[in-house]
Amino acid sequence: MGDTDIHETRAELGAILRDADRKKRLYLLAKRFARGNETPDDVIGTVCVKLLSGKTPWRRDEHPDLLDHLGSVMSATASNLLTSADARRQRKFHTPEEETRVPDRRAGAEEQLLDDEAERRMEQRLGRWLVALRKDRADDGEAMTLLDAFERGVIDAADQVADTGWDIEDVRRVRRRLFDRAAIVMQTHPDDSGRYIARGAES
Repeated sequence: MGDTDIHETRAELGAILRDADRKKRLYLLAKRFARGNETPDDVIGTVCVKLLSGKTPWRRDEHPDLLDHLGSVMSATASNLLTSADARRQRKFHTPEEETRVPDRRAGAEEQLLDDEAERRMEQRLGRWLVALRKDRADDGEAMTLLDAFERGVIDAADQVADTGWDIEDVRRVRRRLFDRAAIVMQTHPDDSGRYIARGAES
């Protein structure tokens, strides 16, 4: 059997979020696998983006219950973070300058470069959805602070550290949450000019 149809996946995810007991189970799973300054909502947001983007598709033959699949993705993500190039640099270096100037030659560095490129693309596109993102994140004070920075042209994480006064770990945590939401908002809302992008468009 192959991947579950995306429409079925969306419908099942919506059913989980509407059911108090299943939503509580999802929250408890996220709480279990949250690391560092991550909140359960951060973990849930990340796993839902991976699921709906097709990066971690639901295979019903392996996990008949979507909750079990989401828990498996959370577990794998938490495990990968322990050995990823990004995690190694965060443990070893404490300033944005140290982190960005030291290359990582070990396993995982190529994957990190791909993640860095995806982040750069998101940085470039974010400014086109400020209106929609401000409405979506109105109750998220941290995300609103970073949106203010993006609107002023403070784009790089290192510059946002200086702009906000936060630690690099906090800047990364909020950027990840904001970027995860932006990936959804860009597919479901018009940009500031009123234009919808084609599904799957990269620019």
